[in-house]
Amino acid sequence: MKKKPVILISNDDGIYSEALDLMERVLSDFATVYVVVPDRDKSGTSQCLTLMDPVHLNWVSENKVSVQGTPADCVHLAITGLLPVVPDLVVSGINLGANLGDDVLYSGTLAAAFEASTCGIPALAFSLDSHKPNSYDIALEHMKRIVIKHLEQPLKTDTVLNINIPYTENTDVQGIKVTRLGRRDPSLPMIKYKSPRGRDCYWIGRPGAVRSYDKDTDFTAVRDGYISVTPLHIDMTEHSAIKDIEGWL
Repeated sequence: MKKKPVILISNDDGIYSEALDLMERVLSDFATVYVVVPDRDKSGTSQCLTLMDPVHLNWVSENKVSVQGTPADCVHLAITGLLPVVPDLVVSGINLGANLGDDVLYSGTLAAAFEASTCGIPALAFSLDSHKPNSYDIALEHMKRIVIKHLEQPLKTDTVLNINIPYTENTDVQGIKVTRLGRRDPSLPMIKYKSPRGRDCYWIGRPGAVRSYDKDTDFTAVRDGYISVTPLHIDMTEHSAIKDIEGWL
């Protein structure tokens, strides 16, 4: 790295995420770091942008701001004029809980990274396979290594890396594997209940079970103690089906 790079941190767990200050401290050792994150937990917001309402900001410090909006809002605003410079890299996370397989369709962590990609900025999305970790040390160590690697040898801006780190406190991970997205079964049924005022209320059901543990999937890598690195991109076209659909029409 010839000049000090500029890194934008975002997430979907919000300004009060335990990992946020730790990430900022680690990355500030070798980069100028800006933090633009939601003002509360915005998990599951996917690629949603706030278009019909104003987006309010709260500057926590000169380099850190919380946004009354979605992860995609945060990155879009940061890159399109909120910050005094355009970042060299967007780092999203470290998310509490893995983002594997079908999860990437709903994940705000991935949405922040994809928004960077659509704006022409490379992005890495990090998730930790624990909702209540006692330590982030190992995850932070590997995050730092991968970020430095990307700054030294950047990937194409239309490739987003979805990086899932298995949770361990006392020993390091088994290694790193490049994987493909696995699949889940359909979600479990919604949960209906009565509010104290007698109204019908509903909770979205839990995610479906892992459909299979094929050896090359992200689910399998993380289950076996490996960091899963899955390259993703915005183009959702199923190119192999184009001729079949032409014939079908």
